Amino acid sequence: MNLKWKKTAKRICAGISTACLCVSGLTAMPVRAEETEAAMGRYLESEITLPENFYLQDVLGTADGRLQVIGTDENGMIGIWDSSDEGATWEETATLPEEYQDQYFTELKLNPSGGGVGVEMVSSAEESSADGVDNYEYYFVSFDAEGNAQKTLLTDEESFMLRFAGTGELVGLTYGGTAYLLDNATGEVLSTIADADADAVGIAGSEALLLTATEVQRYQISTGEPVSRDDALNDALYADGASYAVTTSAGFPIVFAQDEEGRLYYATAKGIFSHMMDGTAVEQVVDGTLCSLSDPSNAMIAMAVLNQKFFMGYADGEGSCGLRKYEYSADVSSVPSTELTLYSLKEDTGIQQAIAQYQKSNPDIYINYKVGMTGTDGITVSDALRTLNTDILAGNGPDILVMDGMSVKTYSDKGMLMDLSSVQNELKETDGVLENIAGTYQQEDGTIPAIPAKFGIPMIAGAPELIDQVDGLDSLIELAKNGDDLAPYDICILPEILYPICAGSWKNEDNTIDQEKLAEYVNTIKQVSDNFKASASSDKLEQMSWFTEESLKELDNISGVFIGDLSMGILDLLTGNIKVTMGALTDITTYAGYSAVNVKNGNCSVRRMNGQASNVFIPNTILGVLNTSANQEQAAAFLKYMLSADGEMLNKYNGFPVNQKAFDSIMDVDQYMNGKEFAMSVASSNNETGEMISLDYSWPTEEEINDLKTIAASLTVCADSERVQKDTVISEVRRCMNGEISADEAVNSIMQTINLYLAE
Repeated sequence: MNLKWKKTAKRICAGISTACLCVSGLTAMPVRAEETEAAMGRYLESEITLPENFYLQDVLGTADGRLQVIGTDENGMIGIWDSSDEGATWEETATLPEEYQDQYFTELKLNPSGGGVGVEMVSSAEESSADGVDNYEYYFVSFDAEGNAQKTLLTDEESFMLRFAGTGELVGLTYGGTAYLLDNATGEVLSTIADADADAVGIAGSEALLLTATEVQRYQISTGEPVSRDDALNDALYADGASYAVTTSAGFPIVFAQDEEGRLYYATAKGIFSHMMDGTAVEQVVDGTLCSLSDPSNAMIAMAVLNQKFFMGYADGEGSCGLRKYEYSADVSSVPSTELTLYSLKEDTGIQQAIAQYQKSNPDIYINYKVGMTGTDGITVSDALRTLNTDILAGNGPDILVMDGMSVKTYSDKGMLMDLSSVQNELKETDGVLENIAGTYQQEDGTIPAIPAKFGIPMIAGAPELIDQVDGLDSLIELAKNGDDLAPYDICILPEILYPICAGSWKNEDNTIDQEKLAEYVNTIKQVSDNFKASASSDKLEQMSWFTEESLKELDNISGVFIGDLSMGILDLLTGNIKVTMGALTDITTYAGYSAVNVKNGNCSVRRMNGQASNVFIPNTILGVLNTSANQEQAAAFLKYMLSADGEMLNKYNGFPVNQKAFDSIMDVDQYMNGKEFAMSVASSNNETGEMISLDYSWPTEEEINDLKTIAASLTVCADSERVQKDTVISEVRRCMNGEISADEAVNSIMQTINLYLAE
């Protein structure tokens, strides 16, 4: 595989499953000046209805005032549609020939002068490359305003990121970072603009703006001559260490557009910005924190400016796309009248999605999202909680707490949390609720200080004759005696996998730790690890070395990720590389993956996993409102949205919803089917043998769905998720696994550290 293909493949493969689509996090904040009267005027967001079953790939504002889009319809045909009323109605004006039906285009761009161009990716008829990845050919496709098309083989076998200048020149940026001036008809390279190792390209008049890892470089498109640096634009683009590397085929982290006066506009997750080249200022026109631009599940496809309005094409992370309009309204305040502060220890993309959607429907509410630990600042959990508690005592605490990693009991016992029983009762009366999960923190007096919006289920999957023998910790020790049955990654993260089904049983009535039970947990992990290392093949032992302390920390810092997610073992079970895998089941898609494995090999099932505790669930997105909040009513309203069916369905991969309507919906085959087939597949290649493994998911059988519903209804024990204790335990157990300390030393160290913490 050559380097050029690797960079292209990175973008294509990232689009296989857009469920985990990530965009830059929230950093911009609305500026709230102290003033006697609220300033008025702000851009508001609205959704434009596209032609039915249309997947947009570019949007353009034409010189004569039309809005134009290009994309594919439900039959895979590529069409151009025009609107003379800003998207209220659409008319198809051109369709490309049938030979392009159902073909994959890495790019499709509209030409301001009419027609457009694209890059078609076609699997090569030649043999697969030595590393097992298919070879592809790229064709440059040009078409006129009537849809008449021609294509030319790109001889350097590389795709382009294509951008038109207003004057008609075509710039192509390779995924290797080189910008070229291309012939509009054939894609022939007319000249090299710059080899800048650029991640993205924008157009400003007659200039190409090449965004590298550290700066924006300017070049004349026609000559390749460099242009002096625009300090204001450069400083604005690279504030806070921003990166514009493309990480998904669904869209881009930045898009550019120009108006008829030549003013440059660009959009990121922070908002839409305006700049006159070589001017001294970059102005934020649309605040991303107040609209869907900040939604991490959305990726920007393209932007157009028309009649002083912005039109943003986007992909939604669920395989669909849309078009939004941003229009100025003088009748709303420039900043929302009410500000809520929401706090979580880790950044959570599901929370960001909910905030973006809620603010879209409630323009008078601004939710200021604060994160205690970025993962890069060296702040520990105890540091972050100490700062949070100091702020609360000083009267500067947040309104809403996402209590993942915090002790609900501690905050509740101190009377710091608002009673949410009315929120749960309202949910119960409308959509219904899984009361065994949602009511897990209910107190003896009936009050509910916190409600988990989502939950995961500790499960074990694999050969029925093996997983049926696993019941409790002793059985795992026996299972590990044949190491090749197990997954190396499961052994590496065994402390995290077993913690939820054990830690909840350790607390004594006086809140101290039961040392005997802790010792059983530590010794079990040590023995399982030793048995695996003594019996596993050299290949599996080598795989264990891939999971370093640094890589596990990086994984822990990823937003919304469960370490020990059950999805990792699907293909290994399919190939027989392992026979058993363990972890947290957090979504129906993973469950369908194991069902598909069983369809293929007839020897795979999924069971609930018990440890020192049984019938355990893992809470996620645990919501609470502080009693010190001056906006309790508005905070409760946001929680109601988070717990509503619409709020719960924003992210289907970070846990099962406690909302009954949403839970039933994700169990409904119609939500996930594409025709008669499950709309999901995974693939992997073996770099040594060249073998390609793929699996088309199938919907679980009715029996399997009913089994999952029964398991969910039986969950009664909430896993202990307090991070200070968990991090202490995991750290010492991992040292024990690595042979740095004995099991007894690990237990003693844990007891000493936790008792000291509890005494503070």
